[in-house]
Parts: sequence; C-alpha cells; structure tokens
Amino acid sequence: MTVLRTVISGRRSPARTVCGTFAAWLVLAACFVQPARASDYREPAVDSVYAGLIREYTTDPQFLSPLVDHVPSDPNVPSPREFLGYIPGTPRQLTHYTKIKAYFEALAAASHNARLYTIGRSNEGKEMIVMLIADKAVLDDMGRYTGYTKQLSRPRVTSESRAEEIIEQARPIYYITGGLHSTETGPPEMLMELAYRLAVGRSHFIENIRERVITMITPVLETDGRERMVDWYNRYTKDHTDWEDMPPRTPPYWGKYVFHDNNRDGIQLSQPLTRNVARLFFEYHPQVMLDLHESVPFLYVSAGTGPYGPNLDPIVTSEWQWISNHEVAELTKFGMPGVWTWGFYTGWYPGYLLWWGNNHNSIGRFYETYGNAGASTIDREPKRKFAGKEVTSKQWYRPWPPHKKVKWSLRNNTNYMQSGVLVSLDFVAKNGKSLLYNFWKKGANAVERGRSKKPRAWIIPGDGQNNWELGYLVNNLRAQGIEVHRLDKTFTVGDDKYAKGDFVVRMDQPYRDLAKTLLEKQDFPEDAEFQPYDDVAWTLPLLYGVKADKIDDEAVLQAPMSPVESDVRIAGEKPKARRRAYLISASSTQKLIEARLMLGDIAVFAAEEAFKVGKRTYPVGSWVIPAVETPGLRDAVEGIAAKLGIDVYSSRSVPDVPKHNLDFPRLAVFHTWTYTQDSGWVRFTLDQANVPYTLINKDHLRDGDLRRHFDVILIPDLGRWFQPKQLVHGIDSKWGPMPYTASSEFKYHGLVDETDDLTGGMGFKGLGHLESFIEQGGTLITLGAGSLIPVELGLVRGVDRKKPSGFNNPGSVVRTLVTDKTSNILYGYDETPNIFRGNLPLFDVPKKYRSWKVLHYGIEPDKDDSEDEDEKKDTEKSKKPEPICISGFVKGEKHLKGKPAILEIKQGEGRVIIFSFNPMHRYLTHASFGLVYNAIMNWND
Repeated sequence: MTVLRTVISGRRSPARTVCGTFAAWLVLAACFVQPARASDYREPAVDSVYAGLIREYTTDPQFLSPLVDHVPSDPNVPSPREFLGYIPGTPRQLTHYTKIKAYFEALAAASHNARLYTIGRSNEGKEMIVMLIADKAVLDDMGRYTGYTKQLSRPRVTSESRAEEIIEQARPIYYITGGLHSTETGPPEMLMELAYRLAVGRSHFIENIRERVITMITPVLETDGRERMVDWYNRYTKDHTDWEDMPPRTPPYWGKYVFHDNNRDGIQLSQPLTRNVARLFFEYHPQVMLDLHESVPFLYVSAGTGPYGPNLDPIVTSEWQWISNHEVAELTKFGMPGVWTWGFYTGWYPGYLLWWGNNHNSIGRFYETYGNAGASTIDREPKRKFAGKEVTSKQWYRPWPPHKKVKWSLRNNTNYMQSGVLVSLDFVAKNGKSLLYNFWKKGANAVERGRSKKPRAWIIPGDGQNNWELGYLVNNLRAQGIEVHRLDKTFTVGDDKYAKGDFVVRMDQPYRDLAKTLLEKQDFPEDAEFQPYDDVAWTLPLLYGVKADKIDDEAVLQAPMSPVESDVRIAGEKPKARRRAYLISASSTQKLIEARLMLGDIAVFAAEEAFKVGKRTYPVGSWVIPAVETPGLRDAVEGIAAKLGIDVYSSRSVPDVPKHNLDFPRLAVFHTWTYTQDSGWVRFTLDQANVPYTLINKDHLRDGDLRRHFDVILIPDLGRWFQPKQLVHGIDSKWGPMPYTASSEFKYHGLVDETDDLTGGMGFKGLGHLESFIEQGGTLITLGAGSLIPVELGLVRGVDRKKPSGFNNPGSVVRTLVTDKTSNILYGYDETPNIFRGNLPLFDVPKKYRSWKVLHYGIEPDKDDSEDEDEKKDTEKSKKPEPICISGFVKGEKHLKGKPAILEIKQGEGRVIIFSFNPMHRYLTHASFGLVYNAIMNWND
C-alpha cells in the first residue's frame, strides 16, 4: 500500500482534468485488485441441507455460482431456513413483509455484525428498516465512520489534503434496496439470505467485504405493496404457470397512492418512502446505491445507452461502466449466461430513487433480473428487444446472451441477483479508497464549476409570484440538499434589479449539478439513437409556474446574502379593515380550491368580467366575497392569507360586476382495476388540497343513477397504452369472480378500494349511464388517455383522434395559447400558459367546432378561414413560427401546432371537458393543477 498512500497524500494541481484524475485512480486501483480464488469463497462450516435445497430449486447448474451454491452455518445465528422453515427461492413460497422484518430483527439480535434501525414509516404506517452489516468494531463506532463520509460530502470545508487523511481511515458505504416494485418479488427474499451470509460468513471473500465495507440493506421499500402482492400471489396466481395465459399478476394497488411511479418521485419527494430514503442518505452519505429490480433476462447491470444527463460529472458515468463491466466479466467467468450491460434504459431522467446517489455525488445503480412476478417455476421464452436488438442476441455488451427458452425459477433469480451483489461488494472492498476519493472529488468539481462556469446562480424573485408555489420551490430545493440564500439588500445585474429577500441559488456548492439540472431547461438530443426511457423535461420553475432568472454575471456570488436555514412559508396580504366585501384576484395558484373549501358555506362569487377597485384591477375570475354577518368570516379570510399565501383585499362596496356562485360540487374520481397509477396521483393531489371526493369504479358505472350522487366525475389519465375497449370489457371474466376484499386469509386486500369481483368492465350499460350523467347536467372531466373514453366511445361527436406519422412527444414542456378568453377553466392564467405534455392521445376538431377549443398547442392563433392560401404562405414565409417545445423534445412539432389542448363541449344539460395532456402528472405539474380546479369549482357555470 506504500505506492497508493503516496499518491493519495500528494497534492494535485487544480488544472488536472477530471477524466485524467479518474483514469489515474482507475489504473492505480486495478493494480491492487487481486483476483479471487475458488478457495476464497468456501466457508469452514456449511449448512448442507440448505445447500442441497439451493441445488434442487436451481433449474440448471449454469444458473448457480460458487458464491451462492452454499450458505454458512452458525450455531448462534438463525439462517433464513431455520427462521422461516424454507429458503429464499423456494418454489411457490413468498414471504410477507412482517415476516421479513421479523427475520432481520432476529438476525440483528443474534449477530454482533448486524444492527437494525427504523428509517421511517410508510403511507399506511408500517416501519421501514435498514440493516447495517460490518465488523462489530466498525458498527460500535459508526458515528465516526458516518462523520467521515459527511466530511467528504463537504468539499468547501474538507480540503483535499484533509480528504486524503479521512480516506485512510474511512470505510465506503454501500446501500442496497429491494422491493420498490411489488411484483418484482425476488429482491426481498434474496436480501434475507445476503444479510445472513454477510453477517456470519467466515470465508476470506466475505470477511474481506465485512472488514472493508459498511453494507446497508433495506429489504423492502414498498412495505404496503409487498403485503398486498404476497396475498395476491397466494390468492390468484400461485397455481398458474402459463406465462401467456394467467390472471393479472399484480394487485391493483401497491402503496396507498402510487404504483410503479414510486420510482419516479425523486424530484418531488412527495411520498414517505422517498423522503425516508433521502433522510437516510444525508445521515450516512453512501458512496454506492444499488436498487434491485426485475424485468429482463437474466441479469442486466445498469450503465444505460445514453444520452446521459448533461450535468452528470463524467466521473460517475465512468464509474457506471467501471463497475458494471467488472460484474459482467466476473459472473460470466462463473459460467452464468445472460449477464449484460449498456443496452437498456438511457441515463437521462434524474427522478428515479437510485438517482438520489447520482444527484448527490455518489453512484446510483440498479439491477434487472428475470422475475416471474411470484415464486412459481415457469417456462419462459425471452423475446423482447432492447436497444434495437433481440435480448437473446450476442452483442459487445452481451457477450453470452440468455437462452431462447428457459425454465425459470425464483431460486435462479436469487442466484443471479445475489452473485452480482457479492461481486459488486467485493469490488467496492478492493477499490474503496478510489470510490471515497471520487465521492469527495465530484463535490469539489461541482463547487469549482459553479465558480468558473456560467451560470453563476439563479435568482427567484419574491414579487409577482404565487406565494405558495414560490415557497414550495424553495423548500423542495432545500429538501434535495441544495443551498438557497436570500439577498440581504438589492442587487442589480444589467437592467434587472432584484429586491432584498429575493431567493438565490448559488452554483458554487457541492450539489451545483443537481441545482442546475432542476432549474434549467432541458434539451434532449434530437439525434438520440434510442427512444427516451422516461420524461425528458422537468424544469421546476416552468412546472411550478414560478419565475426564476439564470444569472451569468459572477458578481452575483459577491452579493450580500444569507442562507435559508428552515422551510419558508410566504403569507399573503391580509385585508386591512372590515368592509362590505373581500376580494381575491384571480391567479393560477392551486391553493384557490383549498381557499374555497376553507370558506365552507360562505357565498363566494367569481367575476365574469374584469373590474377595478381603487387603483387595483381585478382580472376575470376574481373572487368577490360579500362581508355579510357571518361568524368566523374575518378569521377565515385571514387564515387563507396566512396559510395559503393568497392576498386578500377589502372593498367598501360589493363590486357591480356580472358574477356566478362558486358552489362546490359532489366530486367523484374514477379508477379502473387494471391501471391505478394516475388515479393515485390525482387522489394524492386532491388530498394534499383537502378536496373531498368519492372514489368510484366500474361497479358504480354499471349501477347507474350517477347524477343523483355526483355533480362532477373526473377520469384521470389511464396510461399511454390504454384502449377504450379495456374499460368496457375489463379483466377477462374467465378468471372471475376475483374479490378484492379483506378476509382473515388475505387481510391486506380491500384497502384503498374494494370490489366483490375485479373481472368484467363497465360494459355498454355503464357507458350508457355515463352518457345519462352528462345529459342530466353532470360535468365529465377527462385527463390524458382518459379522454379517449368520450372521444372513441362516442360520448361526444366531432372530435377525432390523430396519429401522425413521425410525431413523438415524450414528457416535455410546451407552449399553448388561450383560444377562449371567456372560459372559466382559464381563470387566473395568462394568454400563453406553459404546460407539460407526454406521449398521450392527440385530438382535432373541424373548423365548425373550433369554438370548443379552450386552449391549443403553440402560441399562434388559428388562421382566419377567409384568408386565401397565397396569403397564408406569404405569412408563413415572412415570420418564422415560435417553437412549441421550450424544454425537452418534440419531434414533428407541426403535428402539434393548433391542436386542442383543452376542449369544452356542451352535451345535453351538462358538459364534457377534455384535456389532451395530463395536468396532474406525478404531483410535479403544479402550474396546471389550477386548470382542473377551475373546471371543478365552475362546474355548473
């Protein structure tokens, strides 16, 4: 170690390039990685019964490595077999979370090398846990080791020389998580066996890991979903082994609100699961995070095809390749086919849970193994394409492809996943000093980039903003660990003057790259070889409707400012005196609906024309609240100002302006039993605003009499693959009846919603009842793909779905134009709102129905019908149209131009409001929540 110590302690020139520094470390580290020998893996004492079961449940010897073909025996510590009565990977056997947690508690109680902690609770109150595994001496002194990684995370305080001293004493921390997606059932099983192996193993291989690495394990992230999934498997799919013909493999709900998108909450931090992991990260600052998933054969180790996020430090993308190629080589060496990297996923979107590592100068990684959504052994034929190539084809990144036909078991899955993790832990044990240095270096690079490169900062003005959304942006940035300051006095740059108290996000900070990623506009490469894996834009100021100015002038770093030390709440202006009326100016803030609900039965009116009181002009849609002798009214309006950040003014008289009463409707939110993702986000969004609603399903539509119970029915987005016939037919009735109700045997079902039979759809009977609801005066609001229901099932006429060739609109921010300035849906919005749109259905209407359009894509008005073709061509030549996409990527913008974003159609006594985008996407698109809330509050006006 003499050579390595000399290099670590030597001073480096600041001019040395990042890539050069990393390359030197990589070469140096490789010199000290000694290849493991077969004898290194063997345990002095082995549980022969356990080893026999491993071989029995593995369907082919190729699917087993010398790392996991046996398990150590310890007379004082219970193995999973001894505690559970079976081993992980046993056919037809899944373990409930309560039992998994109990095993980790037993392991911690019996082993000196394992400690268990609670990291928080789930939405439904279950404890989430993390186990730390290392030598006892390390665990006894964890405060010192977490102190080391905390110091390395602060490069402005910790100099390079001090970092080098710390690295000599520190241990790299590796955080492994499983069970995020509930149908991916293998990781929680495997992690019990891995934890036991790491805690009690006595082989040279395991002892080296335990001595040199602090391993953290959270066996189940989605605790609520795990319980539901195990019940579901035992209730419905355990006896089905035909992969192409079986009941649905997943329960309708995982968590209380979110389904698969629990891995898309890393930007908004809306769910307890995400917040718990974030807090844990800041306590331990792990150098590697590995999230275990299942979807592709046999083991994919993440590196991504690109394009990579443009603000990622090149060190981390090099580390992805470094570690993943090592894993592919090692498992292939063991004779295990189907281990590969690169050709799956991109590396662009920063909102995954594992990206908490990449966003905070660590390494975020994931595995995908081949899972059967349960514990049954099933004959499978891998046929999917990734990166344009069959998954069973040989490629440079897949040197030994998976078999074209395979009998696949849960134990096979366990073997692959655990072998990969052990190889990865061994890699970190042997290269820990390099990884610790890189962790510090990435933060130091970020600080230096913030000082030497543009932009130098973002300034978020306080004046002219929606107060709640402004505070939410600042608080969300701080929750990400991003430093936010406030100006101590005015600051001028160019022609712009910023006031004392305006917020500043400096770029000379360790998480500069993340701050830049969240605040800037995204530019997804048009020439990207492969389709985006997820959204390609997430610019928070645009999504929140908050103005944030990019500042290139380095003088901003010298401006007097003070750090924001706690969450901010920006109060609105309170009315100055008791008058005849209270007034609230129309705005796009989402908090107006909460304000209406806080006022309860007090009459609130929306002005149908702009009006002026004193020197203040109130736009159309502004509120007039007559100050009648109502107990508690004054306190209520002051509470609106204080709690919701809404300015409330008073008037000596009730303005004489046309207005209508904002009477709150009886609201229903519809969900299907096959896709609850976006209905969950809608429910979460409504619950955050304290909006009352009734959750309904196909049974309610079939029963009818909807208008007697509801005034508004909201149908959320139903996913990009939704076909309206799915709503009519539902789950194939041949599998029925399938109750989703709680019982003594399946106590975790029936939560969120319940039904006596999941199968079947609403049928044409339900469609007729939905039509009657509208005809009788109800308002139907449909979002995203949910809008296919009125369009393609015939509830409205004259609206057509368009499927233009060459059009591609992955999640991006686009411009729109208000086409009906009288529409109450647009109250409080300016003439050209920015909205977020993904690859959802695109609609159009004939010219004679243009009046139905409330909002359309692009900011150019429709051409006058009387304008002849020559005039149109001349106009197009003389003026280059403004781009529609302002953050992200839209291919074929011409197909989007002028198409309706929102349609409002009168139907009988009621109306249908159609959104061709999802204004409530993942609790991210706060600026467009108000569009839906306006439609709800003005439902009958």
